[in-house]
Amino acid sequence: TGSNITISKANASVNVKSVDISQTVTQIQQTVVTQRTDVSDEQQLYVYDPIAQSFSVSDPSTNIPGVFISKIDLYFFQKHPTLGVEVQVREVDIDTGYPTPNIVPNGRQIIPVANINTSSDASVATTVTFNSPLYLETDRQYCFVVMPQGNNTDTKIWVANIGGTDVTTGAPITQNNPMGDLFTSSTNKVWVADIKQDIKCVIYRADFTSQSGVVTYRNAD
Repeated sequence: TGSNITISKANASVNVKSVDISQTVTQIQQTVVTQRTDVSDEQQLYVYDPIAQSFSVSDPSTNIPGVFISKIDLYFFQKHPTLGVEVQVREVDIDTGYPTPNIVPNGRQIIPVANINTSSDASVATTVTFNSPLYLETDRQYCFVVMPQGNNTDTKIWVANIGGTDVTTGAPITQNNPMGDLFTSSTNKVWVADIKQDIKCVIYRADFTSQSGVVTYRNAD
């Protein structure tokens, strides 16, 4: 083509654990093709014409029930002069494998146009950092959805296409991403899968390191 704590009137010392978060990179898609995909279709009259990429969550080294996703790198070819994009992480229907309207908690982020980077060779990332890490269950699929603000038709994102050529390395693309599929929609409700294309992206998994600490609560009076 994004807890309340009630304390009684007493001094208290509480042993707690704090965590440092470092980023572990999960490369979902490594190759891109000499094709730019519109995030929206100018012929549609709906509020959003989004594009989505499904992916699976797995951690074969452990039996943990889930992981935390902190950010996603996306790669844009072109952007609107004044309008940005909205990025959502959603659940995927376990029976059909298609995107659902269900956004995971804290899985919605608005990217203003000033923060969108573009490149002619898919080499410059636009980082979508969520306000807090997103908890995703292992052994199931999710998707991220890219939605142009104002239904603009100027936003274009890099995708990989089987049979094409990687514009960054010049290598042929002979296989698609085994972790998911690309989806398009003109209504944000009904989705069409494209098994020959994948959005170029990098998904970051948070790696937590435990540390000990002490916090003391005192009454104001």
